[in-house]
Amino acid sequence: MSGDTYNLVQSCYGFVAKYSDNIQHREVEKNCAAREGKNLGLSCGRPVGFANMKEGETVLDLGSGSGIDVLLAARKVGRNGQAIGIDMTKNIQKAGLSNAKIIEANVNCIPLPDSSIDCIINNCVINLVPATDKEAVFKEIDRLLKPGGRVAIGDILARKPLPDTITKNMALYVGRYSTMACSATAQPGPTIPSFINKLPSLAMSESEDDANIRRKYRPFLLDDGASDDWVNKLELTTAMEMAAQELRQSNNRLKVLVLYGSLRQRSYSRLVALEASRILFRLGCDVRVFNPDGLPVKNDTDHDHPKVQELRELSKWSDGHVWISPEQHGNLTAVFKNQIDWIPLTTGSVRPTQGRTLAIAQVCGGSQSFNAVNSLRILGRWMRMFTIPNQSSIPKAYTHFPDEGQPGDQRLLPSGNRDRLVDCMEEFVKYTILMRPHLELFGDRFSEREEKRIKEMKERAKHA
Repeated sequence: MSGDTYNLVQSCYGFVAKYSDNIQHREVEKNCAAREGKNLGLSCGRPVGFANMKEGETVLDLGSGSGIDVLLAARKVGRNGQAIGIDMTKNIQKAGLSNAKIIEANVNCIPLPDSSIDCIINNCVINLVPATDKEAVFKEIDRLLKPGGRVAIGDILARKPLPDTITKNMALYVGRYSTMACSATAQPGPTIPSFINKLPSLAMSESEDDANIRRKYRPFLLDDGASDDWVNKLELTTAMEMAAQELRQSNNRLKVLVLYGSLRQRSYSRLVALEASRILFRLGCDVRVFNPDGLPVKNDTDHDHPKVQELRELSKWSDGHVWISPEQHGNLTAVFKNQIDWIPLTTGSVRPTQGRTLAIAQVCGGSQSFNAVNSLRILGRWMRMFTIPNQSSIPKAYTHFPDEGQPGDQRLLPSGNRDRLVDCMEEFVKYTILMRPHLELFGDRFSEREEKRIKEMKERAKHA
């Protein structure tokens, strides 16, 4: 595992160091003095900014990549000092200064004399060292520092031990950076292995999640041994980048309510809903699946029923919905329609779904049909939702899952229909990211403002 990790990091980060030079290195040379806070490397911090470097000091950068922090450090310590970069990749750019140099070596075995360094910096590199070798890195730091020397580390810190499904997933070490390299240059270069050309999951961790919500609304979650699940292998680069940026900017996950339309013990609309939820969850969404069991048939007396209140609260909470219904007698099922009938509130005309995004799908017992999705689309329009252009219809749904009782009997088999479901969820996330900032605008309608004005005028007249 240790050797595999070093080889993977060397391959991918070497590629980035070589082909990002045109963008990164030129920008730092140009703006170094004025923009030291600009993070232009494959990093997660700015140790140069808080290392308190002084003129004449010797600074060592562990894992220097394209040499950006080495260049910045060289400017800090001046011509009487020295900045040294350590990296195992072969495509590192030269800093171009007489007091800066790069040494090709591993950070756990550095060919420099004892007590020779005033300050050691690290910008998001130690986390890439395999766990078995991390102690060696800190021993090297201790060996190299002069008495009174300093360490400035900008890196990722795990709050608790990570499961093997994460630590043994090689793609999570470098996935994002391989994508960055490909998009940052038009120059031809070596082929990056396909298994690392994807982003890690943005899924909410168990420690971040609410235990009650996780238990009640996330029946789609798999056990820790599911790192090889097909959903985790999907190439979702564009949607993942959009979702990651949205999460960074808003610090608020997309909130998605998933509804399905059957109470059968083995419900294919439910199974497809759970698969859709897994895709959305990986894309960073806060996904909640409503169980329609126990919801009373629509009437005028059960508005305070717990299941009715639960459904309405979920709808108001959400940024978007995913609706999946079986087709029965050429249309959607009563179980599904009953859920929508309960959502509109009895007070006012503004629907709690107004302006939200909607993705739709149906499962068929026989040959492919689009009757249910067409009805769902009409229903979504009546609920004043923005239904995405794409839709999914799975014919003979029972043939798209292993037989009941067989391994993986609740998971979709590979097919073009499964791919279309992925298309829909990916598109749904993109549309929701675009629409959510403007959600309140779609609840602002002239007819409703006018109705409200007239009611208020009558109330004032009544109390005059």
